Amino acid sequence: KPAPGISWSCALPAAAYFSQCNEMRTPKATLVHSMFSRIAPYYDLMNRLISFSLDQKWRKELALWAPNSGLILDLAAGTGDSTFALLQTDPQSKVVALDFCEPMLRRAIPKLEKFRDRAALIQGDAMELPFAPSSFDGAISAFAMRNLSNLRRALEEILRILKPEGFFLCLEISTPNLKPLRLAFSLYFGRLVPLMGKIIAHDADAYRYLPNSVAQFLPPEEFAHLMKEVGFQQVEFRRLFPGAAVLHRGFKPRRRDL
Repeated sequence: KPAPGISWSCALPAAAYFSQCNEMRTPKATLVHSMFSRIAPYYDLMNRLISFSLDQKWRKELALWAPNSGLILDLAAGTGDSTFALLQTDPQSKVVALDFCEPMLRRAIPKLEKFRDRAALIQGDAMELPFAPSSFDGAISAFAMRNLSNLRRALEEILRILKPEGFFLCLEISTPNLKPLRLAFSLYFGRLVPLMGKIIAHDADAYRYLPNSVAQFLPPEEFAHLMKEVGFQQVEFRRLFPGAAVLHRGFKPRRRDL
């Protein structure tokens, strides 16, 4: 069933809808929820410092690779940076930003105030999206898929809520291909980033989780293969400078191909 609270006519705080989320059922989800709840006040600052502000450039690349306007779901939207990038890049789109961590979503409200007529916030479960089938023209996700407890299930849900020919864009951190960059990346993420997390966010554990989650996530080729297995077509990916991020794109088949 479509979730209540999605309204394009009222101010963003009134449109924000925070509901009970079911993804807390798994140990990984409980861990991730607790971690992001703790670091929410420092999340944006740490992203800028860790990536040397490249995360903003990468989100812009994601927005520019969206093939069409319409109603877009930002899955695991966090503090709303990707929603902001898409709304700023495409004045025709409307975005529903969904995340299962309320403290993160509440940080998105002031950012999206200028887009109050085109944005809505919902606390929801990526494994059980609270939307009817074929509801969205597109879906995006940035730095989130590796945090989910069941990747295949999440992709199946995304495919379900997309309209035929709807797109899915996924931005994720990745280990660079080139050996010198790969070594530098491993040292930086494995040693310096947890230290930065301890000093700035007062949470070294959360920033130890970051490199571990990247190392355990599927390589770009395997993630593209999983997207195809689930049912996406025209799947492609490209690495973003300096090779530490990857952008995937795929489309739901046309209705006669389903």
